[in-house]
Amino acid sequence: MFRWVWPSRLHESKGIEWVWTLAIARTMLGAFHDGEIGRVLEELLEEQLNRVVKERPQVDHLDRMFYATSRAFDPPGVTPDTIDRIAQAIARRRRIIIRYRHFNGSDERQEIEPWTLLMADEGPYLYGKCVECENPDRRDRPRVYSVARIAAVRDSQTTFIYPHRTVYDPAAVFGDCFGIFVPDEQAGAPVDIVLRFEASMATFLEHSRIHRSQQTPERLPEGERRVRLRLHVTYDLVRWIRGHGDTVYVEQPQNLREWVKSGMGGQEGYKRFVLDIQPGGAR
Repeated sequence: MFRWVWPSRLHESKGIEWVWTLAIARTMLGAFHDGEIGRVLEELLEEQLNRVVKERPQVDHLDRMFYATSRAFDPPGVTPDTIDRIAQAIARRRRIIIRYRHFNGSDERQEIEPWTLLMADEGPYLYGKCVECENPDRRDRPRVYSVARIAAVRDSQTTFIYPHRTVYDPAAVFGDCFGIFVPDEQAGAPVDIVLRFEASMATFLEHSRIHRSQQTPERLPEGERRVRLRLHVTYDLVRWIRGHGDTVYVEQPQNLREWVKSGMGGQEGYKRFVLDIQPGGAR
């Protein structure tokens, strides 16, 4: 037996679920709110609201039902036009030419293949391969770019072949990282990391997962917890450990423990406690 249903009735039957989904997506993608992506989400949300007759919530209610407190929601220095141009270039597989501001304040012209827009806690980042730039050491190498420090984006009018998944997969690149920072090519493989937490952190560890590589926390005699992970040692991890103060102690590896205690920042600390201890390094 068959029953014909008009498409409008199909939309009504699941309309409220679509409204919730779009409202949540709009909230989570706050960095895109004022650009083309945000405009499309607004139009889709309004379209679904108009299809929901009996259960239509007010837009004012939706803005309060789903709210983002992450710094990624409203990152400073990120313009909607920059986001839109990058997103369009990725979708069309077109290289872009940018001016990129480095940590030391200097600007550099780069032509890059944009591969992936990343949403990190601090805001949006771009992962792609540098094709041409003023510094030859950066050429033909993939890297992470802070969108907030990208300026003057324009289409280079050159297309590129998007890399096959066997060549590039974001899950493989960032899977062994704690956050947005990826290891230098000289850093080698991820390492076994062992953290010991005070007993006061037991409940937190029972209901939170530090990283997907985390093993089940080991209970110690005094109520402490030992957590084992396998990660690259990066500044993201160092900052997270420091943020918990004396409630967490790095049992291994030694270079991570020394970096945490040193108080050094990202570039200086990474060179001293990661790169310089690799084979052929200074230590």
